[in-house]
Amino acid sequence: MPEAFANAMNDDLSVPAALAALHGAVRDGNTALTAGDKAAAAERYGEVRAMLGALGVDPLSEQWADESRADLTAVVDSLVQVALDQRQEARARRDYEAADTIRARLTAAGIGVEDTPSGPRWSLSGTASLSGTAASVSDAAGEFGGRDGAAGGTARS
Repeated sequence: MPEAFANAMNDDLSVPAALAALHGAVRDGNTALTAGDKAAAAERYGEVRAMLGALGVDPLSEQWADESRADLTAVVDSLVQVALDQRQEARARRDYEAADTIRARLTAAGIGVEDTPSGPRWSLSGTASLSGTAASVSDAAGEFGGRDGAAGGTARS
């Protein structure tokens, strides 16, 4: 836990100062991600999770888990699969404009598509306009053992 956060909390629960320390750690983590410094990003990620936990607002904490949404990964995978199937059909009939449009719409929704010899593969890419930074932090968390809740799948050939 960062010293500035601990000092703020020990100073009669100075939440504004604690939030400033939290914001600073998020900013430093984003800077580390941009620079490709995975070790520093992982360290900031741990600090942010610890501070959010101390405040009782860590969205990845089990207390906030919504078990009724656990099946959404399968739903998202099925919906993306429908779009990928349509894209493959468009490519088969050499309608590359339609195939490119489908790919562009998936990309705009934050779905990255990679064409492989065994068929297209998709993942959450973080390119959607509202989730770029969150997805980057989530990706880094996943690389370092964090729970990211991200869906991802491969198309069946």
